[in-house]
Amino acid sequence: MVVTYQSNLKKQQLVKDLQQKNKQYLIAKRKSEEFTKSKAKFYATVSHELRTPLYGVIGLSSILLENKELKKHKKDLKSLKFSANYLLALVNDLLHINKIESEGFVEENIHFNLKDLVSIIISSFEYIRIQHKNTIHVKIAKNAPIVLKGNSVSLSQILMNLIGNACKFTEKGSINLEVDLLSINNDIAKLQFIVRDTGPGIEKNKIDQIFNEFTQIETLSSTYQGTGLGLPIVKKLVEKANGNITVNSEIGKGTTFKFIIDIAISSESQIQTSVPVLDFEKLDGKKILIVEDNRINQTVTKRILESSNVTCDIAQNGEEAIQKVSKSYFDLILMDINMPIKNGIDATKEIRMFNKTIPIIALTAVEIEEQRHQIFESGMDDIILKPYDIDRFKNTITQNLSTKPREELKKLG
Repeated sequence: MVVTYQSNLKKQQLVKDLQQKNKQYLIAKRKSEEFTKSKAKFYATVSHELRTPLYGVIGLSSILLENKELKKHKKDLKSLKFSANYLLALVNDLLHINKIESEGFVEENIHFNLKDLVSIIISSFEYIRIQHKNTIHVKIAKNAPIVLKGNSVSLSQILMNLIGNACKFTEKGSINLEVDLLSINNDIAKLQFIVRDTGPGIEKNKIDQIFNEFTQIETLSSTYQGTGLGLPIVKKLVEKANGNITVNSEIGKGTTFKFIIDIAISSESQIQTSVPVLDFEKLDGKKILIVEDNRINQTVTKRILESSNVTCDIAQNGEEAIQKVSKSYFDLILMDINMPIKNGIDATKEIRMFNKTIPIIALTAVEIEEQRHQIFESGMDDIILKPYDIDRFKNTITQNLSTKPREELKKLG
């Protein structure tokens, strides 16, 4: 009886301990979820607060660079634009890391040609290659499949970061990209990518640090200072693809990065033709409503459109936009999301109550999956992320002005 009594006491105590630990776990879980939400909200706020003024700086500097009367200030304007683009790259890297870590990261599976992809990437480094007097060599194994199906965007980002680093740190040397086929199993190819340079190299005791966020390893020349986010992004993207990455380096002899990923084999017939660059002359004579509360951004957007002979009207907020659309004809609306009095989401919903056909494109500095869903649910047709590339901006508008059904554009968006 005594033994049974003591055994029951122990069981009761274990149950109490377990209940207490469950409570502690639930509290910790709730705090973790709250922290994740706060972090996402913080990144969204930082994104908007930094990207919005950068849109003005980059946009105005681009417009001023085209002004022939300011030719003597061209060097200063280029420096201004470069600095703004550098800051934008930092913001984008921060957001990218957050997106990879969160559920907002979406794996894309598209058909693409590996040789074409590599060729585009290599050509983007032509200027810095000439500047640093380097040579770039590409070797893709003859037995490696060329047409693949997978996340070409992630693969591009990985290669851009690795080759970009090699180009920045190497002078009067060479950068080599090699692609080897390790195996094929059920139409899944195991590919090994090697990026090798003859740069200054990394000290062995610092190699483990290079994949840490905000870590910038000093080089012998110390002529380049980055954000320290490129390699952490590479590592996270490789791991997302269930791959692994290694690095070997020797001071004075260079650095070699190797990563291995599995990717599906496809065929040339499966590659979808990309959306062609449309004729900007189709913008000529169009009337577009710009719904934007920031005066600098109003000026930038208006100047860019007017260069293509577009007639522009301005609405300071969503409420004003509703009134203008109800009284006047417009070919298209550019709708900012975050505005006083009435935001872009609510304004679009009201416009769709009396006008279901006018193309409405969201202008936003925030790139989060939740808002993307809200944008399309409200009745908008497409999204332009600020600050934007001018040609891409015009291309998106031209595409939405075409007769192509906008349901397809929403899928593309």
